[in-house]
Amino acid sequence: MKKQSSLLTFLFILIFFLTACSLGSGALPTKESPTSLPNPADPQAPTQASPSITSRGPGDFDLVLTGVGLDSLHSYHQSLQTIFEGTINGESQQSQTTLTREILDEPPAQLTWIETGGQPVQFFGRVGGVNYRQPSPDITCSAAPVSAVDSQPAPGDFPLAALPPISGAEFSDEGEVNGVPAKHYTFDERAIGYAGQAAAQGEVWVASSGGQVLRYALRLEAPDGLLGPGVSGVQSWFYELSEVDTGKNSLPENCQQLQENTSIPMLDGASVILQQPGILVYQVTSSVDAATAFYQQQAETLGWTAGAPFFFGNVTRVTMRPADGGLVQLTFETNGDQLTVTVQTLAPMAEE
Repeated sequence: MKKQSSLLTFLFILIFFLTACSLGSGALPTKESPTSLPNPADPQAPTQASPSITSRGPGDFDLVLTGVGLDSLHSYHQSLQTIFEGTINGESQQSQTTLTREILDEPPAQLTWIETGGQPVQFFGRVGGVNYRQPSPDITCSAAPVSAVDSQPAPGDFPLAALPPISGAEFSDEGEVNGVPAKHYTFDERAIGYAGQAAAQGEVWVASSGGQVLRYALRLEAPDGLLGPGVSGVQSWFYELSEVDTGKNSLPENCQQLQENTSIPMLDGASVILQQPGILVYQVTSSVDAATAFYQQQAETLGWTAGAPFFFGNVTRVTMRPADGGLVQLTFETNGDQLTVTVQTLAPMAEE
């Protein structure tokens, strides 16, 4: 039985990831030095499912759990690029997707960038108790507090789950990948279960201590039907792990410009739920009309311009612009006689 298309599998994973995951803390336990990755604790090993293997390569190395060892790191960056060139139902097709992730445990953060088909890079992530989203680098970064209904963070083996597991790779040599000692293995179509069905060439580098996948490259030439009905062509994967335990955080500049809300007044009797750079959330006993009137009066006093309220369901949103060119977005959400007020503050954009 032919294996199901890894290309289609990756797309399904990506769609699920984008629609169901708001991204979470990505907190990661046990730590060691960045040049000697620790061995993962056996009870915490990833639980990635293994497809049935119809063939294996001549070597001794198997990689079934591609996400092994990630939960033992302080922080890391991941990059996965998938490319398809071929035909679908007789029509020429070419697609490319690049997924980049940064995981940190202090402060808890999980950041993701996605670029598909030359479209603007989309960013979304979570740092501490704040979710960020930026549909394009030239669009204002939005932020909102993490709520109880937010989905859980993506598993540590994403996007590694999109890589075909390996059975029977051959040892090649030893070296370093991004400063981490590594063992280098090579494999072909036999090791990914496609013996006699396709042609493939691949390489994988794994950490000498810990077994984390540091780099994975695979090129698969698939005949009609192997990657799916009516699909034929070449699919390539290139994955890399970098910035191990460096704590590097590349939160977009627009998101970094979120400012403290010390100048934002609150309604009397307010109970603060969250106050972090760029985000102020509080609850108060008030009506939406009274809260809107209060902030419109404050805007006039401060010399700000205030837009008209925008209503959707039980949520009301008002946008204000301070004289310095910044942006203040107010969201009012009613729940009985309680009003939840969320204030998002952005700094003025730098002139180009």
